[in-house]
Amino acid sequence: MSAVTMTRRDRIRAKLTDLKLPGALEVVDEILARADGGALSVVNAVEELLDAQLALRVQRRLEIAQRTARLPYFKILDDFDFTLQPSVERTQLESLHDLGFLRRHENVVFCGPPGVGKTHLATSLAVAAIASGRSVYFTTLVEVIDALRQAQANGTFKRRMALLLRPAVLIVDLC
Repeated sequence: MSAVTMTRRDRIRAKLTDLKLPGALEVVDEILARADGGALSVVNAVEELLDAQLALRVQRRLEIAQRTARLPYFKILDDFDFTLQPSVERTQLESLHDLGFLRRHENVVFCGPPGVGKTHLATSLAVAAIASGRSVYFTTLVEVIDALRQAQANGTFKRRMALLLRPAVLIVDLC
């Protein structure tokens, strides 16, 4: 289709594609239809297009950060069944999820027997940290010990330690 025969909507879609704005491209027809019907002002239509693009960008950033973090699964605090663990204080865990411990440079350690939800809670903290823009890395104690032994053997111990200490949140699971 030549530029002459393209409709204004086609040109807008083409420009959104050229600008690599898939979030805005996904909603442009619906937003323009609402604007044409008078349900949306031009300024509000532009804002909604930008909001859609920003939402997609944030979603992709979170997905990449979660993959990079190597989380075993995606869990949030709301998924935790407090009725199965009455000794766990909901308010205390909710306060941890405001991530103040990161600002204070404190550690969080979850202790207990297998199957009580330690990994779930640690992962939910990781998800909260990722959502706030912080870097996270999940590993097991066995992986850490193996990696450090290997690094010690090949003379890269300091570099390996630096890599382990780089993320804002390092989760070491004992499993």
